[in-house]
Amino acid sequence: NHPNLSKTLAWNGVFLQVPEAWEISGIERNHMIVSQEDLPKIELTWMQKPSRAPLEKVEKRFIAVSQKQLGITITEQAAREGTQSPHPTMDLFFFEWTDGNRTGNGVLIHCNHCHRLTILRIYSRVNWISPSLYSSILDSFRDHFESEETRWSVFGLKLSLPESMDLKSFAFNPGYFRLDFTQQKSRITLYSWGPATFLLSGESLESFVRKHIQFPDHGLLKPMDSDFPELFWEFHPPLLPGHSLPFKLNRPDRLTLCRVTHDKPANRILGILIEAPGPLAHDLLKQVNVDISART
Repeated sequence: NHPNLSKTLAWNGVFLQVPEAWEISGIERNHMIVSQEDLPKIELTWMQKPSRAPLEKVEKRFIAVSQKQLGITITEQAAREGTQSPHPTMDLFFFEWTDGNRTGNGVLIHCNHCHRLTILRIYSRVNWISPSLYSSILDSFRDHFESEETRWSVFGLKLSLPESMDLKSFAFNPGYFRLDFTQQKSRITLYSWGPATFLLSGESLESFVRKHIQFPDHGLLKPMDSDFPELFWEFHPPLLPGHSLPFKLNRPDRLTLCRVTHDKPANRILGILIEAPGPLAHDLLKQVNVDISART
């Protein structure tokens, strides 16, 4: 790795490393802008290629749509000397772009393994970064991993969870983050609040959680571990009077699990809410790994 690439960015299938001073300045489901002191450095946009569509046709359409959405003109460019594909499964198409006022370079990346198309747009062609740093950023790019998990790393939040979980919605607001994932009948929602010292002044962690996480109206509340600074609840479906089986007999027993931690070093409150059939809920909780740095 290039010594200046100390920050990892991972979002909805794409992964790369950038200098520490670079920050995400714009983010959507399949789009991300990374800047330094409000000046854009790189921009990524990506899509999943239809499995049966010819690659050349899809690439042309993707470039045409990207030019319209980004307001740029793309011209093919020869590959920089010494630049190689970051992975054997990836094909690269290098280009120059302009929007009338600014210019830069870029690369269209197609992965033959996961069939994702990504445009990596680089701002300021003149005196931008050294060729070695440019090559290292490109070399760090990944859009899939061999393990059966996806990685997420944005705004100081680092997360890994099963790759079958799909991003449903998200919110990044000052002092409050939320990521919502679904897969068939399962849902994982991740919460992060901060600064914790301010939010918990004069209030317990349990009281705060009950105000900010919507628990099911039904079922039994079972505090599993009430030792501060971590709380854990498990909710079961209701039972009919005189019955010992769940109300809906034609579907598995559905569980709702909630784990909340006060991360004192990071000064954040982290919550994980899982809704899933039967023992799958506990399995999902074991597969979710979260780490967060001191960011508000």
